[in-house]
Amino acid sequence: GYRIELTDLIVTADTPEAIAAGTSYENAGSGRSQGIDVMLAARAGRASGMATYSYLVTTRTNPLNEQFATTYAPGQDQRHTLGTSLEYQLTPRWRGTVRYSFHTGRPVSSIEPTADQLYLLTGLNDQRLGNFHNIDVRAEWRKALDNYRLSFYAEVLNVANFQSDFVPTASFDEDGE
Repeated sequence: GYRIELTDLIVTADTPEAIAAGTSYENAGSGRSQGIDVMLAARAGRASGMATYSYLVTTRTNPLNEQFATTYAPGQDQRHTLGTSLEYQLTPRWRGTVRYSFHTGRPVSSIEPTADQLYLLTGLNDQRLGNFHNIDVRAEWRKALDNYRLSFYAEVLNVANFQSDFVPTASFDEDGE
């Protein structure tokens, strides 16, 4: 487990007037990161496996915010992360590995379209992307020489083609506008 306290983070006011007047930055922000990390690993004959779990809560505080909340979750605040892997040694030279990973969604800021086809920030990291899953598969060939070890592998990332629910917020015509 861990707890990290951050001080003197660089912040600025979030009001349109302050930004239009020429933003000034101050070392007035603070933050906290706290969580736990757990790992289990096992090996039995030709098979080995591993499981990891992390729980993380992070906050940042900007005392200069007037428009949005002064304390909010930053982008790296993923509450739950899980990873598992299973490796099997097919022959003395060949191994196969399957990895699964999962994490809860990252915070994102809400936006709303305006009449002139621009977007207006309406909330600071007040929403979360959906959960994300991933499966990777790897085949590996190894050979030990006198002073070196060789390893060649082919890996297919995101085999199931899981998609994030992140959607682009703007589209452009053929002129780039």
